Amino acid sequence: MARRYKRIKARAGAKRAIVAIARRLLLRIRRMLLDVQPYRFEPIT
Repeated sequence: MARRYKRIKARAGAKRAIVAIARRLLLRIRRMLLDVQPYRFEPIT
């Protein structure tokens, strides 16, 4: 996520990047809760 933040920050600014990353996290958490599944860490390679 740090890479994505840096890309968005360069293009749209720090505040928008923070909001974009927060939204992304929120959507992941929402999906996890709706599916009633535990968190599975899957690093991106």
